[in-house]
Amino acid sequence: MNIVSTRCNPFSDFGGMEKWSYALANALSNQDDVLFITGEGIFSIKNRKKTVVKKFKTSNTIHAICKVSFHTYKTIKANQMNTLHLFGHVGIPSLYLQNNLISKSSFYGLGYECVFNKDKGILKKIKNTVHRFLMRITLLKINRLYTLEKGQVDKIAGYFKLDKSKIGTLENFIDNRNIKQIPNFKEGRKKVVLSIGRDCAAKRRDKLIRDWIAYYKNENDFELVIISQNLKANLLKKIKGVNNIKYLSNISDKELNKIRSESSFDVSYSNQSTPLLTSLESISYGCIPIISKNNDTGFFNDKNSITLQDLSNISIERLNKVFENAHSIIKDRTISSFEQKVLNEL
Repeated sequence: MNIVSTRCNPFSDFGGMEKWSYALANALSNQDDVLFITGEGIFSIKNRKKTVVKKFKTSNTIHAICKVSFHTYKTIKANQMNTLHLFGHVGIPSLYLQNNLISKSSFYGLGYECVFNKDKGILKKIKNTVHRFLMRITLLKINRLYTLEKGQVDKIAGYFKLDKSKIGTLENFIDNRNIKQIPNFKEGRKKVVLSIGRDCAAKRRDKLIRDWIAYYKNENDFELVIISQNLKANLLKKIKGVNNIKYLSNISDKELNKIRSESSFDVSYSNQSTPLLTSLESISYGCIPIISKNNDTGFFNDKNSITLQDLSNISIERLNKVFENAHSIIKDRTISSFEQKVLNEL
């Protein structure tokens, strides 16, 4: 039996970990039964068909980690021999107390923000130190570690003192089977920009909001739509009174993709060195990617993306060319190619 454990809420939230964990569980279910243990309950998945085993709620990240860790431990004990797939710090009790019952274990790190991001401020330093410690003790017991790109392997191997042969790569993917071939934006339309995903330091959303206010505050031809389940109170305070910034939460995947198909741009200020899953999916629905002027990534460039400041006076010809170049990136990153690679790899 495969066990996939994650503290996130893949059926009611949106973001990389949510999409990744569910896609992995679905892919594995084509070969063997999967128990999918999440922050919103336990689900049995067989041949991609999901049934509820037990539903519960978690109130915050720490509560979710503790609850999912407990249920992972119980599940392994009940099933004796298991292959364990972990997202985050939810497998430590099982790895240390039930290692003899786990036939194979894998850890999936998406951005590795706690490793690569600079610690700014005392609280952030404490938080990242705890993350690094928990990751270290997890990796001591894990059979294989996965990252999103080959370029991260050397850094991760060096930081955690791991043999590089222990580290695999699985690229981000898109879950849209009807990829749009042309951009949504048409000359004369309002420029609607989406910022999608859970709020965290790596997303640099505070910087995005500051820049938006500096460039486009209350300009009627521009609109920023932030879609997140956990926008921080200080950011909610910043956008209050800015009439062309809209905040949406508690929307379904279907509603999100409808918004994507009706919008023109997707913005990411992330400093992760891989293209965010949410950005790739937005491109597949016809959105032109916008990145931070000082973005650390080597993936997006001025051929396949624009900056926020460009938005005010860029030609339609350049926008069409940027979308064409961005579109060429995503055509091979389908959910079916991801699932096939998972089965080949695992």
